[in-house]
Amino acid sequence: VRNDGTTEAQPLAALPHIVRDRRFVPRLIALLDHPAYIVRIYAAEAPCALHAPEGVGPILTVVRTPYGFPDATSQVSGKHFDRSKFVRWRGYLCIALGKLGGDAARLGLEQLAADAGAYRDVRYGSVVGLGFLASSESLPVLEKVAAGDLIREIRVEARRAVREIRLQEQLA
Repeated sequence: VRNDGTTEAQPLAALPHIVRDRRFVPRLIALLDHPAYIVRIYAAEAPCALHAPEGVGPILTVVRTPYGFPDATSQVSGKHFDRSKFVRWRGYLCIALGKLGGDAARLGLEQLAADAGAYRDVRYGSVVGLGFLASSESLPVLEKVAAGDLIREIRVEARRAVREIRLQEQLA
């Protein structure tokens, strides 16, 4: 964060809306290891706009990397810069995978959503991502999550995704 309150992530926030050149994809994938988490999120969003399936593998690798902090609720708010190392951000990468689409993204998100040992932000983001994909092939996983996840918000989002997929099937 600079003295004027801006960050280097602001230009990246616009990138998914304006990028059209696929030559940026390798550079965007490299940004998935940036020290600033917000940069990683926007770097994952841009390949979605480019429909770049080569981003699926690297994004899944980052999502599956364990967080470097204990899983205590008091340590994950991240609302202040001095505590930002505790921010949960990998769920946003799962949402980006859902926007990216494709079978590889769907299969990865299904595995993450069904993994009761995964971090809650990853499970929630995976369910949201599967909602974006809206594939009837994901219904068994979403129904299982809707019926049995420990976190209420994850169950609610899984039910919503199931309803949307079934509605799309009826309208088709």
